Amino acid sequence: MQQNKTQKKFWSGSGGEMWVKDQAVFDRRLQSLGNAALQKIEFKTGMDIVDIGCGSGTTTLDILAVVGEKGSVTGVDISQPLLQLAAKRVEISGLTSARFLNQDVQTKPLDASSFDAAFSRFGVMFFEDPTKAFVNINQALRSGGQLAFVCFQSPERNLWASLGQRVFEKHLGIKMYEDKRAPGPFAFQEKSYISAILEAAGFVDIAIEGVEKTVDWYSGISISQAVDNLLRANPIISEKLTAAVVSSRDLIRAKLETSYAEYTSGGNIRFPAAVWIVSAISSSKQDGL
Repeated sequence: MQQNKTQKKFWSGSGGEMWVKDQAVFDRRLQSLGNAALQKIEFKTGMDIVDIGCGSGTTTLDILAVVGEKGSVTGVDISQPLLQLAAKRVEISGLTSARFLNQDVQTKPLDASSFDAAFSRFGVMFFEDPTKAFVNINQALRSGGQLAFVCFQSPERNLWASLGQRVFEKHLGIKMYEDKRAPGPFAFQEKSYISAILEAAGFVDIAIEGVEKTVDWYSGISISQAVDNLLRANPIISEKLTAAVVSSRDLIRAKLETSYAEYTSGGNIRFPAAVWIVSAISSSKQDGL
């Protein structure tokens, strides 16, 4: 069985296309949370960095600005639509020390000992075999290489998710996020699970810091558009809605719009978010990983 088949299909199809369309919305939403993880890496000019799950290339561009033309950034993602957008944005920027790989680091390892640091902004929670993926990431780092990423805590601590979760469970019979460790946005909600994966993959000096803040989850779009965004973001929800009767779809939309209206301020829909900022060091001993 091909690993990560569902994720590859989603991110190379409707999921990736949606992120391309709403790239600016997603970047405004995630930028401050990603920056908190970027600060955990001690960047120096000339470093070689791998950006795991680089998406549309925003974090790749941010890192390029720090490491300079003497350094390099390799953006890796399984979404062809997002990588095409990323490459176009880098080309427009005039920066030349970036490359992009349409590759799943879980199933195809990166070149060994090629990078000084690995970074990810919400791109490492979708592996079917996360330990194997992080073994590959570790082997791609030079001895003492740095790792930093940001991932979500539980859906209960992220209102943008739990609001919809309650509505979908009641009206569609979908019990979302039942398996706490299933590939998806909340696969790394358990702090102990993250530590166990990184230790098994050979990382040391592991630090996991909780950060909570209110985020402009939707900016510059209407409540109706924000609900559209939510309903298209998950393939399971999208399929269930398509099969549902019109009255149920209308009821779900109405309840979501009413809930979202309570969190609207100054044209933005603002939700509290809780994330883990994770950092670690690649072990000097690569043998046997």
